[in-house]
Amino acid sequence: MSDIINIINLGPHQEARSMNPRMTPAIILRSREQRVLSVCQQSKEQGFACRFWEGVIDSRGGWAGINLSFRKIVEWAKENNLSHVIIGEDDLQFSAPFAWQYYLGQMPDDFDIYSGGIYSGTVKEGRIINGWSGNTLITVHHNFYDEFLKISAEALVEADHFDRRLGRYAYKNNYRIIDKYVCYQMQGYSDNHRRETKHTAFLEEMNLFTGLV
Repeated sequence: MSDIINIINLGPHQEARSMNPRMTPAIILRSREQRVLSVCQQSKEQGFACRFWEGVIDSRGGWAGINLSFRKIVEWAKENNLSHVIIGEDDLQFSAPFAWQYYLGQMPDDFDIYSGGIYSGTVKEGRIINGWSGNTLITVHHNFYDEFLKISAEALVEADHFDRRLGRYAYKNNYRIIDKYVCYQMQGYSDNHRRETKHTAFLEEMNLFTGLV
């Protein structure tokens, strides 16, 4: 139960078009379909099981909905006494055919959050020591559930992006990251920014295709 990927997914019916009237329903629907199909195809290729969770839409913006979606899953994991919980966003893209098994195989015994890859932040000896961007694939340890939820609530009060708020505490929390990043985000419509986005510059900076491919 612990080693499935809990995928945060927004259905096309959930999209608050009023948040970005420039986005047509066709663009949003196509993006939703591509994400679900991509995750299902990757589950077959990579050999992982997944559970889709209905993402949260919040009137404050995408940043709040993303926070609340992660929060919902961690609350569920805590209630069910899971040793850890793996969470992925529905635009998750693995970077190599065996990336999922590599991610599991490299999971440390001691961590608060274990990440499959980030877009910014300072990493030293397998630990994120300065703020980061990107929660595309993370594992949260049960010892960190309460602190995770506390930081989530703090980010909502401060109107801050959840990943960046987590990163503020990198100096004291044990945020581990895999030695070779195993994932990145699908290009296209962003729930956070409510528009089409490209991650090309970030991909080059991350050197995703070194080592695993």
